[in-house]
Amino acid sequence: MRDERTYSQHDVIDELRAQVAATGSLTHWCRQHSISKQYINDVLAGRAAPGPKILTALGYDRVIVTVYRKKQ
Repeated sequence: MRDERTYSQHDVIDELRAQVAATGSLTHWCRQHSISKQYINDVLAGRAAPGPKILTALGYDRVIVTVYRKKQ
């Protein structure tokens, strides 16, 4: 059964922090996933959003939802 829950960007960044901590160092996690340390630092600092490589490494997909509301 697929997990159909949705997660916020904050949740994904928390997961990234947890995985980096579990690995022991940011450098080691970056090498394991072939992602630049600067990019990960930018995501952790909120200067960049997690992109496809980070999402894949963490096991997430980006889902874009469009909603409409009536003008008042």
